[in-house]
Amino acid sequence: MDFDNYIENLRIENDLQEQDVLLCCDECKGEIYRGNEYYNIEGYNLCEDCFDKMQEREKEDHMLIAGEEYD
Repeated sequence: MDFDNYIENLRIENDLQEQDVLLCCDECKGEIYRGNEYYNIEGYNLCEDCFDKMQEREKEDHMLIAGEEYD
């Protein structure tokens, strides 16, 4: 019977419907569960995907090419 309890506990740990939502991403409103990585940037909570997208936008906004003039 202990094995059955172990299997049930594993199922609960891996089933998102069984877990409590701790935070929501301020960008996409996605749920962030215990153990998930997230980023807090200037008071905004971002999931990993939204953080990656934000980094790409920032890189594009600040990218220059040496030898070319910009207005």
